[in-house]
Formats: sequence, C-alpha cells, structure tokens
Amino acid sequence: MHRRDSQPLRLLCVLLLLLASCSGDDAKPSRPKPTDVPIHLLQRWPAQGERAIVALGAECFDAAAVDIPSEVRLQLTLPSPGVLEVALGARDLQERVLLFEINWTPEGGEPTSLLSESIDDDSWHSRRVRIPEALRGPGELALRVRSKGDAAPNAVAFWGSPVWDPDERSDRPNFVLILLDTLRADHVGVYGHDVDTTPRLDALAARGTVFRRAISHAPWTLPSTMSILTSTHPSVHRMFATDRELAGSLTTVAECFRAAGYRTAAFTEGGMVDAQFGFARGFERYHNGNAERDAGETFERARAWLRDRTDSATFVLVHTYQPHVPYRPPRGYLDQVSSPAERGDVHPRLRLGFDANKALLGRRADAKDDAPAPLERPFTFDDLEYIQRLYDGEIRYADEVVGGLLAELDASGERQRTHMVVTSDHGEDFFDHYAFGLHAHSLFEELLHVPLIFAGPGIAAGGSVTPAVGHVDLAPTLLELAGIEVPSTFTGRSLVPALRGRDLPDERPVFSERPPTLRSVTTSRYKLIRATADATERARQRLAVQGKQMRRLIELDIDPLFTDLEGIPAERMLFDLGEDPAERTNLAMQREDLLRGLERALERQTEHDRQIAPDDFRRRKLSPELEEHLRRLGYLGEDW
Repeated sequence: MHRRDSQPLRLLCVLLLLLASCSGDDAKPSRPKPTDVPIHLLQRWPAQGERAIVALGAECFDAAAVDIPSEVRLQLTLPSPGVLEVALGARDLQERVLLFEINWTPEGGEPTSLLSESIDDDSWHSRRVRIPEALRGPGELALRVRSKGDAAPNAVAFWGSPVWDPDERSDRPNFVLILLDTLRADHVGVYGHDVDTTPRLDALAARGTVFRRAISHAPWTLPSTMSILTSTHPSVHRMFATDRELAGSLTTVAECFRAAGYRTAAFTEGGMVDAQFGFARGFERYHNGNAERDAGETFERARAWLRDRTDSATFVLVHTYQPHVPYRPPRGYLDQVSSPAERGDVHPRLRLGFDANKALLGRRADAKDDAPAPLERPFTFDDLEYIQRLYDGEIRYADEVVGGLLAELDASGERQRTHMVVTSDHGEDFFDHYAFGLHAHSLFEELLHVPLIFAGPGIAAGGSVTPAVGHVDLAPTLLELAGIEVPSTFTGRSLVPALRGRDLPDERPVFSERPPTLRSVTTSRYKLIRATADATERARQRLAVQGKQMRRLIELDIDPLFTDLEGIPAERMLFDLGEDPAERTNLAMQREDLLRGLERALERQTEHDRQIAPDDFRRRKLSPELEEHLRRLGYLGEDW
C-alpha cells in the first residue's frame, strides 16, 4: 500500500468544474458544495463535463471544456500559502479574444483578483498564481471565461490541469525516467563500448546499479514505450499498430503517481510517443514535440519545469529521438568520438548526416524527397563505419544533455532525493544480421538489448545485475521505491531487491514480440526466436533486396557480411548468448531439448497474454501532422 505523508498531499486540485450550459452575461454559475483543501479531485471531474487530454500545438493538458461565457464557483478552505497552477486554453478563436479570470473571496471579505488574462490564439498558456498568507482560510474560488468583443461561434475554452501546490516541502523521493530512443547497449561505455560516447551515463552508473541484460519487449518505439508505462507486453496493450489508442482498462505508471499526489509531467518529441496513442494519460502536462528533434531543447523544458517544483514530489518522463536516424550530431560532437584524421575522405552524402532510407536510394540526408539520384561515388566499408561514428556523435550529444540535467539536480540539492532511470526503447541495425538502419523488423540482440541504469537514494552504488530483466519490470520497481501500491494490471515484477544489492528471488525469461509474426524468449544465457513462415520469407526477400541495393552502392561485395550466418533467417532460431553473443549460429537442430523447453515457455506466455488482453482499445486515424512526422522519422514508408 502506498504511504501517506503526514503533511497535506502536494498535488491538490482545487478546480471542481461543475459545468453548466451558459449564455450571455447572465449565465448562472455552478455552486459546488463546500470542501476543504487538501483535496485531490482531478480524477473526479463531473460526468456532465467534457474531460479529455487536449492538445493545442505541442502541449497537452488534462482539461475540461467550458462554454463561453461561463463561471464556476468552488467553496473551499486554503490551509496555507501556496501556488495555484492552471493552464488556460482555447480553440477555434478565429482572431477573437477570450478573458480568463480567477477571483478569491475570503469568508466575510472582499474579492481579490488572482488572475486576469486575455487569450487570442489556439494554444495553451500555463500560469502559476501565488496565494499569500493573508488569503488562507475558508472562501470561494470563482473561475470565469468570457469573450472580449464578438464571440467566435465555434470557440471552446479549456481549464487545464488545475493544481494547488502548498509551500511545504515534500519528504517523498522524486523520479526522472529518461528514454534515449534507439540506443543499443553496446554503444554505451559501461556496457563495453570502446568509443567515449557516454562519460556522464558511465558516471551515473558508478553511483547506481546497471542491469547488464535489460531487454525491450518490442523492436520499435510505440509498443516498447507503452510496455514501459503500462507494465504489459505488446500482445496485452495491443499498441503495435498506429491506428489505435491505449485501452482505458489499463493503468499507466503516471496515473499511479498522480493518484498518489505526485506532480507529473512528460517532455517528449512526439512521433511514436505522441499523445494520440494514449501516452499522455496520468500527466498534468505532456509536451508532444512534433518538429525536428533536439535533445537540448527537450531536456531544458524538463529542467525548467523541475526548477519551479523543488518542494514537490515529482515524476517526470523525458524522451528524445537522439540517437534515432537521421544521424546529424551537432557541430563538434562528432570530433569527440572520431578525429578528422580518422574519418578520412567521407562520402559526400554523409557530410550532412545519415538517413538510412535516403542513403539506400542515393539521396543526401537533407534531401526533400526520396527520389533516386546518381551517386558521386560508391559507398565503402569505411563509409559504413563512419555512419556508426555519426550515431556515436548523436549519443555523445545526448549524454552531455543528460549530464546537464544531473548537474542542475546536484546544484539544487535535489539529486539526493531523486531516483534517476535511464534506458532506451530499442536498439539499431548496423548489418549485424540482414538490415541496416531499418529497425523493427527483427528480434535480434542489436534491437532488443538496451541499457538500463538506476541511481538514487538507497540504491547500491556500483551494482551490476546479470539476470535478464524486461521493461515491464520498470513501473513496478518505481512504484515500490515510491511506496505506492502496484495495480493489478501490471505484469512485471519489482527489481528493488537487486537495487538494494540482493539477488532477485528467481530468474524469469523475458518475452519480446512483433505481433503477429515474430516472438522471442530470452534468458540470461539462451534465446529463442520464433517466426512465422511468411515473416521468414519476407526476411529472406529483404536480405536479397538490401544486398542488391548495397551492391549498387558499395564498391566491395556485400556477401562477406553474411557468410557466417548459419540458418538465418529461419522459423526457429536458438542462440547460446554466452558463447555466441552476436547470434551467428542457429542451434535449433542441435539442442532440441532446450528448444522444446523455451518453446513451451513462449507458448504459455502467448496464451496468458491473449487471455488478459483487453478489448477496449480504440481505433483512430493519425492526424496529418503526426503522419508527416512519422514519415520524417522513417516510418510509414513502403518497407514499413
């Protein structure tokens, strides 16, 4: 069960919107019954109100729509000084202006204006209003919206994510979950990379615990990240296609933190973690960036949000697409992982970065379309190595940005009570098997083996955990560290014993999938990949097509890259990861006893997931903006 503070809850909603249909200046206000603060009502919006995650531009807030004009009055008691936070939003203003007003009237006193602001655009405006000591006690909070001048006939006003934050420091730990998209474990220093890509992450690992065999449950962002937030496999949450939204019957870890009184926010770069898929659930604020990614800007938003809430208990998710393609590290970061002398004369197509799809067609990384174009010269294997250095440069930049957040937490003193978790949703292909820069089509280690680092109060420094663990284990671990009850829908297990320096009670296999064609089961030593006949044939065709493309683009024969792949691709692929970490030799025909045992485990898990999978996910169509963003990231093309 979760522990309650002796002090009032930090996350306190004061805006109970009892919505009434209103018109004209004579609109009748709603008058909810008196209530005392502390109170946490954001999960209890009235049924007659339209409450939803509302996206205006790149920002999303949990909001309620109100008529124009309208007034809501709430009888309550303010027990202490603090800050009222609220987001003001509007849609379809058509160049009209709305006036948002918040007034507080102490019992027996005169009204005091807390906020009066005009909004003239279709966007969110987040505001923090300080309420002084003199206004504490019982009274009435009035929230009004009216049009200045002529009203726009289709305009809608929103009050978003109202929070009362008292001036009292929380003694509960903070949590920062960082997702570095497409970061494979073997390009991180603490996992053995021979290039200096991650000095800050390596230092963080030295202060905490590293999970050596952390496995993603899917080889691409949407299902993998949803597994992290819901502690369920892709076959359970069923978010393995872009035409759906997360089932309402599943709970996210953000919803658990918010219900327990935590301040919650997410700062992402959209795309496959867009709010349209359900990722924003449980977050007060969800930054849904959908432009060109920049880890620096994304992390600065997170840092700014945390600066204003040093007294609160917080749960923050930060996601960046660096080092996802296209590989265009900022100026100077490539030199930190590869000197100009080592680079030599690189291919002209690589001087502005690398984009896998465009490179295979002979296009520059900054090309506006995917039409084939003549090559200045063929690519060489030196060029292919240089592409990996571009990837390393992206990692080095992301590492520095993460280091900036850590340094700020150190300077403010917040690091001592903050749990930091760094991981990735999946890895990347670099011709390890039969793909290059086109992740999501296999379940080999280059796509599933990801870094996982925990650091924070009570976590063993210098810890190293070797048993295989999965992303479904993250959410139960975070909730146990926070003292919050784990919901029944979560299927992972807590890793807290390992974080305290103890052995995990048992070793559990980790299951990964790309439904319905690919599934795998991984232990600390062995791994089985099962593929349908159709998937195997498509893999062979892709191998042939890509080999043909690369023969056209590369002056050397591509065949040597594949001569040591025995029995790959195949419908059953069994690997001894201890002896064959690169998964070159398929042992399916030699170790039939082991094969049958892993197949039985995979079949049991598949049937279990089928039985518990909810059927209330919603079908939805991608917005044009999101569809274009996904295309820029390399999704939704012919091969996808």
